[in-house]
Amino acid sequence: MRKFFVVALTVTLLLVGTTSAFAADTVKGEIVEKACFVDRGAHGEDHAACAKRCFERGGDVGLLTADGDLYILKPADDAAAFESLKGLAGQTVSVTGDWGEDDGEYKTLIVSGSATD
Repeated sequence: MRKFFVVALTVTLLLVGTTSAFAADTVKGEIVEKACFVDRGAHGEDHAACAKRCFERGGDVGLLTADGDLYILKPADDAAAFESLKGLAGQTVSVTGDWGEDDGEYKTLIVSGSATD
């Protein structure tokens, strides 16, 4: 009987952890280009034009929070919300989406909506 409870508790904890890891969420931060920010700390309105050029060349779109966390943004099936973020480099926005798989270094947010703040 004890073994059953241990197994049931383990399965429950795994399911709860998995469900919350992939739940929709909204995160607020500044749109940055990943390489420019990681390599040189470049962000803000002074860097917006460079970031937009990098996005045109396929650079990763990132979201830098006030806490200094960097999230990598990826498009959902309907990429309109994601594509609109590229024009908002250097601005603070709220991004809604589902958590994707981490790449080992950064969390990934699959963008389903956004709004400027």
